[in-house]
Amino acid sequence: MRKPALVLTAALALAVAASASAARTIGTATTTDYRVVLTASKGRPAGGAPSATVRVRLYERSGDGWKSFASRRVPGTYFWNTVTAGHAVCRLDVRTAGDAPGFRAVAVVQLLVTPSVGCGRAHSYPLVSAP
Repeated sequence: MRKPALVLTAALALAVAASASAARTIGTATTTDYRVVLTASKGRPAGGAPSATVRVRLYERSGDGWKSFASRRVPGTYFWNTVTAGHAVCRLDVRTAGDAPGFRAVAVVQLLVTPSVGCGRAHSYPLVSAP
């Protein structure tokens, strides 16, 4: 009778570990030609609040679907509970048209650092896939 309990406990521990490290989508923006997806991955807490790494994945239209052409880490330190809350994305823009000479299409990402600090710095990511 003890063996099944140990198996269940081990399976539960694995499920909890897998869910803790799973990435969560925190924002998306889509235009006719581009899609930008923000995901947060939970870090391992070192005695404090759990941290999060945020990544931006860039896609371009390919036939009837989307093809990923870049994935970048968003610089900065974020807390899991902050970036996974509903108000974490301060700004997520896809700019595909501009009047300035040399304009390049970009995705602009700005995230909430903490409710008391407010939004962090905005980061731009070029929407040009490698040839």
